[in-house]
Amino acid sequence: MEIVRSAVPKRSIVEGVPRYYEPYVNDCFYNAYGALLGFKGVDPALALADYLSFLYDPMTEQIGVNYMLRSSDTFYYTEEELNTSLPYAHLQATKEFSGEEEALDPDAPRYEVRLYTHPSAEVAEQRLKERLAEGEPMIVVVNLYEIPYHGAYQKQHGIHAVVVTGYDEEQGVYHLFDKYEMSNSNFDGTLPRDVVEAGRSTSSVTENPVSGTTVRQMEHLWMEVQVPSHFQLKEGSAKQLLSESRRRMEGRDLLLGYPCGFPAMDDFLEALQAKRSRPFDDTEKRRFRFYYNRSLKTIVRQRRRFLVFLQRAGAAFGWTIPAEAKEWLEEAALRWDIAANVALKLGLTGKLALLDDFIEQLRLARAAEEQLVSWLPARE
Repeated sequence: MEIVRSAVPKRSIVEGVPRYYEPYVNDCFYNAYGALLGFKGVDPALALADYLSFLYDPMTEQIGVNYMLRSSDTFYYTEEELNTSLPYAHLQATKEFSGEEEALDPDAPRYEVRLYTHPSAEVAEQRLKERLAEGEPMIVVVNLYEIPYHGAYQKQHGIHAVVVTGYDEEQGVYHLFDKYEMSNSNFDGTLPRDVVEAGRSTSSVTENPVSGTTVRQMEHLWMEVQVPSHFQLKEGSAKQLLSESRRRMEGRDLLLGYPCGFPAMDDFLEALQAKRSRPFDDTEKRRFRFYYNRSLKTIVRQRRRFLVFLQRAGAAFGWTIPAEAKEWLEEAALRWDIAANVALKLGLTGKLALLDDFIEQLRLARAAEEQLVSWLPARE
């Protein structure tokens, strides 16, 4: 069915969108969400809060926080997969844009993130211009292989979120910014329409040393962040985040079918111990050098983001946060970070003595988080 859209002006620029960047934020998508939330007057330090957790899959040896950290060949995620974290947010299942404007409940308790794709460049572009003409910036996903300001240009494929703030049809450009400095992105300016279109449509082909080749069809993926007019960062949701974090770390429930929290950490530690009696071959080296090093760095940032949330929520809601809570989280983040660095060295050298150090750092991280979890409130 052909989608017929309304006319838009030849030029539109949304002013006042904050160039949000915090080094503790988990990834480029959260960085982009933070910019749009800040534009709406919502504090990203609270609104991007995430549950404390840990996942481990003994079949694949993959790890995660509230979802498994792994390569994917699709953007079509279910609501269950998308809503294991971010208690202030609701993410809709990815779907093809129908052209119908979806009503937003003004009294909804959470802000809404809608993920859309469409095979037609014309439909995706028209929707982008409509949103911008309405004064709404938009997050679009691009393949860095096509983006000339980035070091990956024409060298390496990679999925990346940027914030588009305007367009000019006469000049044939989009106004956008990308402040995810963790990946050496620090761009704020214009790109030609054809460049952005290539970035939104060219399939991303990545070679992972552990999982192999992954091909993602871009299909012009974009995100629309909708904030109800009466949305508030309520204390009840912040308390629920703390109590649910305790529940997850204590392993009370399965998460996406996996055990989580301390039971998952114990399974991971046991599996690592078993590696001492087996040859540490090239597959293991690649697993530690590439997968565990990068995944543990993600966990480090998540722990630091949890600490920022705890401090900000304490100030916002008048909580008394003991100094020990901050110390436990900082200690845990430090140990996860050291473990990530040891994983890199182990992957490079294959020296099994480093495996003992890796295990010890994870045990220390677990001990610090056990202290923290004992302080977190239980679910009422």
